[in-house]
Amino acid sequence: MEQRARKLDIVRAEHTLLVGVDIAKRKHWARAMDNLKGMPVGNAFAFQNNREGFERLLGSMARAQKATGATKIVVAMEPTGHYWKPLAWYL
Repeated sequence: MEQRARKLDIVRAEHTLLVGVDIAKRKHWARAMDNLKGMPVGNAFAFQNNREGFERLLGSMARAQKATGATKIVVAMEPTGHYWKPLAWYL
């Protein structure tokens, strides 16, 4: 529990873009949120579980980071089976 609290403190210490990813077999969904405003940034979007999809996610995160002025990006995903591994390794 103490380690989790330290991680949350790191996220809260700076202007951070939080990106939640819903993992699935072939198509993932992502949603970005500005930690300072507590507001979503843009719309949720789908991307494929492959290199092209991961590049789409990176592009979207870069645009959201620029729009918010965030200094960090944290990607959060729930490990679903083994389907999360390609994205985690890519990031």
